[in-house]
This record gives sequence, structure tokens and C-alpha cells, in this order.
Amino acid sequence: MQLSCSIGVVVINENALDAQDLLAKARVNQHNQFTDVIASIPNDHQQRDIDTLIANIKLALKEKRFKILFQPVLSLKNEYFQDYEVFSRMLDAEGNDIPPNEYLPVANLSGLGDELDKLVVRLALNALEKAKTKRIRLIINLTSNTLLNKTFLPRLREMLGSKRISAEKLLFQISETQVCNHLEYCANFSKGLRELGLGLIVCNYGCVVKPENYLDDIRPVCVKLDKSMIRDLGFSQYQYNELEHLFVDLHKKHFKIGVSQIEDFSMLPVIYNLGADFIQGYSIERPKQTMDNKFIQNYEITLASTVYTQ
Repeated sequence: MQLSCSIGVVVINENALDAQDLLAKARVNQHNQFTDVIASIPNDHQQRDIDTLIANIKLALKEKRFKILFQPVLSLKNEYFQDYEVFSRMLDAEGNDIPPNEYLPVANLSGLGDELDKLVVRLALNALEKAKTKRIRLIINLTSNTLLNKTFLPRLREMLGSKRISAEKLLFQISETQVCNHLEYCANFSKGLRELGLGLIVCNYGCVVKPENYLDDIRPVCVKLDKSMIRDLGFSQYQYNELEHLFVDLHKKHFKIGVSQIEDFSMLPVIYNLGADFIQGYSIERPKQTMDNKFIQNYEITLASTVYTQ
């Protein structure tokens, strides 16, 4: 069942006549929003398309028509592990890639996310077994379905035992949106991971008011900043100062900080000077099927950069 909430918002300024006028405008805005919500509900044709996609996802899961790609996550603090984030791709009947934004939301909403996560975990563990170096560590994204599934962690324990893979070679990643929508479940899931010796990463960090409030409940090993937090970093002194304070506060609490989605190589000196622990993005390397990135080891990076005042 799809539930929705419609809220009418109105600006109170010098043009407001009185309370009744404000309430009337709020009701108009509420009606407009409700109309938008009704329009967003799929019609019969759209529903048939969704049903077809769900059927295709189920068939792909049954036939294991999925593959995983790896994107390096570079450490700026001389970490021992060589980290890669894992991305899934569904394949059609002809073997062509289907972008994740076309099937992941539907898989999650239809309750198939946990089956997809289990398949991705198995593929990731197989890749770890075949890895040429024992220093590789994989970061696996999870859907909300898995966070609510009480059987995932016991099965994960069995898989790790059967593969004889150390728990320290896996990190699991959830988004800040998932944390805010399912705080209790995420806190319990994080506790279960720690009991297995596994770590958790929160990505898209900084989108909610006072995101630090949930960190004590989740206790991640690392937070990845949301892209919006670094969008104007190259020319905004204000944003640089805000991030500088944020980095200091998070490091004092022993949280590592990652910056992903770096698409402009010129941003690296600025991010390095702020004290980021990890960096990731297309400017470094795109996701691919092999784990052969040439990680820099035993080098000290000293970069100077200028931040321009807006």
C-alpha cells in the first residue's frame, strides 16, 4: 500500500494580510501538492511496465544474470587495505547491462532487495577468493530490505565461514536516508555487524539537520560526504571553513571521512588539505570488472591549494 502525506506551506512576509489569509494560501498549496501526488500514482499502462520489470528481476535472480563491478577507493592515510566499492549490474537475456537505477528501486520496493544483496555478497566473496593480493577489501551496498531482514546476518556468518574469508575484508554501506527512515533497524543491524567483526559505512552523509545525532547509534567506521557538501568547495571560502570544522569534529570522535563522486581532478588538493581519509570518483577510475588499480603506497602527498572566496 502506498501512503502519502500532503502538507501546505506558505511564506509569512510583509505581504501577509492576516491569519485567515495565510491559512487559505496554505490550503491552496496543499491542494496543488495533493494533485501532484495523485498524478504520480502509476496508471494501468505504467503498472504493467512495473509488473513486467518485477518479473524480469525475479527471472534474472533465478538465472543469476548479474555481475559486479569494482571502483577503487583510495586511502590518503596509508591504510593497509586496498579498497574497492562493489556495484551490481543486471543483464538482460542478450547479456547487455541494465543500469542499476532502472531495477534497484523497483527491486527494493517489491521486496526483492535482500535476494539481490545476497547474490551480490556471494559474487563479492568469490571475487575475494580469486583476488591476487590478500590486501583487497570490498565495500558492499545494501538495500533497505536487507536491513529489515533478520536472516541476513546469520547467513552471512555461514558464508564467511564456508569461504574462510576474514571479516575484516568486508565493509557494508548504507545511506543516510536509510538511517533516518529505519534508525532502530539500522542500529540493530550495525550492532550485528560489529559482533561479526564487520564494519559499516554511512554514505550521503550531511543531508539531514544535525546528522551527527545518529552516529552514536550506528557507530560507522567511516562516513562518506554527500556530493552537495563539496559542490562549491573550489570557490567558496564559507563552505571550506564549514567542512574544516566538520572534519575536525568527526576526527575527534574517531570517524574516518570519505569523499566520493570526485569528477574534477583539481579538487584533490583541496580535499587532501581538509584531511579526508578516502577519496573516490570517476576522475580517479570508473567502475570496471577487474581489481587492478595501481594503489599508491608508502608515499607522502603534499599538495598546496588555493580556495577562492565567493
